[in-house]
Amino acid sequence: MSQQDYPHGPPPNAYPPPQYPGYGSPVYQQPPPPPPTSGGGSKLLLILLGSILGICVLCCVGGVAGVFYLEQRGLETAVVPGAQVSTHHLSQLRSAGLLQPGEEILHFYSPAIVNVDGGAYFVTDRHLVLYNKQWSKPRHIITFDKITSIEVDRSSSFFLDSTFAVHLEDGTVHTFPVSAEGNGDMRFLRAIEERAPNLESPTVREDSIGREFE
Repeated sequence: MSQQDYPHGPPPNAYPPPQYPGYGSPVYQQPPPPPPTSGGGSKLLLILLGSILGICVLCCVGGVAGVFYLEQRGLETAVVPGAQVSTHHLSQLRSAGLLQPGEEILHFYSPAIVNVDGGAYFVTDRHLVLYNKQWSKPRHIITFDKITSIEVDRSSSFFLDSTFAVHLEDGTVHTFPVSAEGNGDMRFLRAIEERAPNLESPTVREDSIGREFE
């Protein structure tokens, strides 16, 4: 087709436009495939759940071990007969120089959890023994004939101990706690009364606030 065929110029549609992708007739293009999933979210969730489960297992094992340890080495919360003091705690008392050979514990109380260094107060067939490693003088081994009077401020609360104030013939006063659970404080007091020849009638105040301990 030349210019002579169209003396006045070619008609508008004389030359068809070139066919390019996206121009003129539509060219179909297949959409790209979706990106592959890596599963990272699921793995993170599994790791998190595994960590939580591991912590729970460790806590349970630690709790059981702690209960077993306290069962074997823990101290009672009440006044107990000497026969119920464990060999472990008897060894601690002897190591602290609180018991003579052949001496028998009649009534024993400790506010500590495991170690008697936190406090051990007991009546034997020979002495009243008071021990607390935090005191300026940790040990007091008192013969019964030195005791002249006793004051007891009793507690009606399970969470608070009664307070004993023991007066000696030289004017000194020793204060210490004794559990009132199961009337253990009164058994403790009677054991001293039966063995202290110079003891006046004790003063017992019910539901009173105890003194500061020595």
